[in-house]
Amino acid sequence: MTTVVILAGGKSQRMGQDKALILGGVERIRNLVIQIGECRVITLCGDKKRKQLFSGEVWPDPTHCDCLACIIDWVLEQIDDDVLFVPCDMYNLGVDGLEQLMLQPNCVAVDEKGARQPLLCHISNKSLVKDSKTLNEKFANFPSIECLDFVNQYSNFNYREDLIDRLLQ
Repeated sequence: MTTVVILAGGKSQRMGQDKALILGGVERIRNLVIQIGECRVITLCGDKKRKQLFSGEVWPDPTHCDCLACIIDWVLEQIDDDVLFVPCDMYNLGVDGLEQLMLQPNCVAVDEKGARQPLLCHISNKSLVKDSKTLNEKFANFPSIECLDFVNQYSNFNYREDLIDRLLQ
């Protein structure tokens, strides 16, 4: 079984509004996973005050973690299954793109610009995850998954301009 962990605890400073709530955000991604079936879905909400924003199984970030890399390590210690991390700002992600990631063990998705998206990754062998404070280094042992049919789905949205461009397409 695969546990999908939706990352929704960021401050969204570059976007200027809570990315976890834009265009259906977390709930949309959660519903995609539910459509696939046979997956556990956990939303990592950040501060415990954000827990009420989301439905289903919601975990606040542990207080002893001071960076996202530490939170990733903590999550991997809590879950025995395969883990698929999905950032809440994957607004183009569809069921088929999600299924493709689940088929690829130990991979990091590549977006339409050719950039690796280390927070959109499938982890089957946790021993491949490096002990590092940087995400790129943490997943350096993971091959990139470059599926031309899905690169658009694997793009994240960090800035308001990214979102406007998506809405105009």
